[in-house]
Order: sequence, then structure tokens, then C-alpha cells
Amino acid sequence: MCKSNAIGVFSLSCKRKRGILTVETALILPVFLMMMLMLTSISTLYYVKGRVDALVSEELKAVALSKYESDSVTVSNVEAEICDGIGERLLNSGIIKDGRSGMDFSESDLTGEEIISICVNYYVAIPFDLFGLCDIPIKSERIMHTWNGYINGLNGSSYTDYVYMTENGTVYHMSRECSHIRLKINAISGNDIKLLRNENGAKYKQCIYCKPSLSDNKLYVTSDGDKYHNTLTCGGLKRTVIKVRKSKIEGIRPCSRCGY
Repeated sequence: MCKSNAIGVFSLSCKRKRGILTVETALILPVFLMMMLMLTSISTLYYVKGRVDALVSEELKAVALSKYESDSVTVSNVEAEICDGIGERLLNSGIIKDGRSGMDFSESDLTGEEIISICVNYYVAIPFDLFGLCDIPIKSERIMHTWNGYINGLNGSSYTDYVYMTENGTVYHMSRECSHIRLKINAISGNDIKLLRNENGAKYKQCIYCKPSLSDNKLYVTSDGDKYHNTLTCGGLKRTVIKVRKSKIEGIRPCSRCGY
């Protein structure tokens, strides 16, 4: 009789323990899953913000450099470049609320002669509704001084003491505004590229860096180049220009356009 009672008590004890473990699992598992979702959401938030911040900074630098030459770049141009950089896959993934149309550039200002800014407001959607904060507002903003030419140094050196060269150039330039180093970029449609010719009468070919398509809505070319591009930030449209003393470049001939 005692043995039977002992077995019954042991069996009851095991059932109680299993019941406690079941309750604990039922309580802990949802909390664990919620924590994992929170970590995933935070990672997604930082990834999207970091990507947009980098594109805003890169585009603002390009605008600041081109500002000295003209005011042709508009907020609409900037919006198109940044959204293209984000990519349709991310824009249409639902992470950025309303995708491309949800990117608000209305606070950007590119009209200033010295100070310009790019500001984009958007919402990042969190995959679960925690405390009613399903959409997180994000603001990516950068402010920069435009490039407006060189000034004399403290030693009073004359501009004629210096010349300009590209990174791999074989000639020097007397003017920073020489068309060989400050490119005149024109925007055209993909449908017109086959009929267009550069100043030497040559056809334009596809850039090997940005690999544009003739189906793109907008392409970029230069009058003295022979490639077409689909982004203003393509390396094929850039010139790395250095300013050096003329006395340091013996044996290098002057540019045929600005060197005489």
C-alpha cells in the first residue's frame, strides 16, 4: 500500500513539473520571438538609414562641385539620382513606406550661392506593431558649402604660378574651367542616343562602368566624350583634378585649348 502511494505521488509530481514547464514555455517563447523581431527591425532601420545617408552625402558633393559652373541641377534631378541609388527592389519591398513616392525632398535647398542642402524625409515600416509605432519617421539631411573657385594663399602666390592636371593626364591646363577637365554634361533620352554624335562626329557607346541601357529614361553625355552614362556620379563622368606649381611639371606640354 505504501509502495502504491509513493508511485502515485511521484507520478503527480512529474505531471506538475511538466505543467510548469509548459506554462513557462508558453510565456517565454512569445517574448523571445518578439525580441528577435525587434532586433531584426532595428537592423533593417539602420541599414536603410545608412544607405540613404550615404547617397545624400555623395549627391550633395556632386552638386556642390557643379554649382560653380551652373545652376542646372534641380531637386528633381537629385531625387531621381538618390532613388535610383536606393534601387527599385528596396523601394518596392515595403520597408520604405510608399516606396519612391514616400521619399519627400521638399525641404532640400539647392538655390543658395554658397550653402546648399539636401533633406529627405521618409518612413520605415516595422514588420510588427509595437506600442502603435508601426512606421518610424526618418530624416536624412546634409548641408555643404559650394565650391566657388580658388583664392590666393597667405603667401600671396599668383594664380599663374599654378596649373591644373588630371590624375593620369599628359598635359597641363592654365584654367580650371578648361572644357577638357570641367565637363559639360548633357541629359538626353535613350531614344535619341543612336542619332546623336559628339563634337568629333563619333557615335556614343555604352559606358563600361555604369553599363546604361538605351531603355533608360535619362542618359548623360559630354560633347567631347564618346560614352553615354545613366548616372551623374559615374566615374566615367568625373575628373580628378590636382593643382600643382608650374615649376614642378617640366617636360609636360600645355593643353591645346587653354595652355596658350
